[in-house]
Amino acid sequence: MKKNNYGLQSSSQPHDGKGLERIAALMEGLELPEGFVCRRNDRVFDDSGVQVAEFDIVIEGRIGTAPVRCLIECRDRPSQGPADGAWIEQLVGRRSTHGFAAVVAVSSTGFTPAARNVAQRSGIVIRRVDELTRADLEGVVPQTAPLIQRRAMKSGISVVIVAHPGELDQRTSLPLPRADERVIVERRPNGEEVRVSFDDIFGQLTGAEEIWNDVPIGGRPVARQLVAYRHLAIQHRLPIDGSLRDVAEIRFDCTLEQEPSPMLLTLAADYSDAAVSPSADAERRVLEWTGNPNDRINRLTVVLQKGRPEGNSSDGRR
Repeated sequence: MKKNNYGLQSSSQPHDGKGLERIAALMEGLELPEGFVCRRNDRVFDDSGVQVAEFDIVIEGRIGTAPVRCLIECRDRPSQGPADGAWIEQLVGRRSTHGFAAVVAVSSTGFTPAARNVAQRSGIVIRRVDELTRADLEGVVPQTAPLIQRRAMKSGISVVIVAHPGELDQRTSLPLPRADERVIVERRPNGEEVRVSFDDIFGQLTGAEEIWNDVPIGGRPVARQLVAYRHLAIQHRLPIDGSLRDVAEIRFDCTLEQEPSPMLLTLAADYSDAAVSPSADAERRVLEWTGNPNDRINRLTVVLQKGRPEGNSSDGRR
């Protein structure tokens, strides 16, 4: 059932350990205390600039006034079987030599009984990562990302300015700033005034859920005219001929389109406490869909966590 190649790819995919490191960093970095950071491929140099060590993942921060550093090391060697006790002994040495408060050992192939015994005796935390196959997920997890992608393309902007006395007799049009030029003064309900552009206002309008209610998913683009003040309780003033003019209305001609995300499921893996038993249920499951790097949203990562009993959260969060 398990393949351990972290990408729903063929089992001939080479194992360079980077996929396993990424999963471990994601899982261990989920609930860090405020101020803590998680770094991958952390290198240590001596006073002469020579590299003396490299760590897969380091988590560090402060508890009170005391600095705290934790090490996470990963082992992804399917051809060598479960991680052995000798590797755990090496990690014990690294903890002592480099002053880590804790060490987590993460393996894609589990641990031998000897390794589990050494880890328990020496206080090394051990975790197992198992990739899930498409067969494992069939009917449970969608193969494309559970997202709807929305596109809003504006084709025209019109503005209704509050006219000065006699102005309507003098001119029929007024010059407008560029769509991306932040010169419009926006007065928000709390009284705050900020400079925005037409693009910013259009973004606020298209963020209103009600304008998408009757746009079909997977259908043809729908032509619309969106009007500020109909959807936004915000006032604007526009610079015209050197002075700020009150705006009665801003209208955007546009097309709206919704379609299912094309991002495909590329990663599915379970993260388990290997100290409990070799076949312990996963504590967390990571699912990831990826798409075209040029798309505005090209990755969705979801982590499912096994529920904790009410009132039994180790850090007060649920």
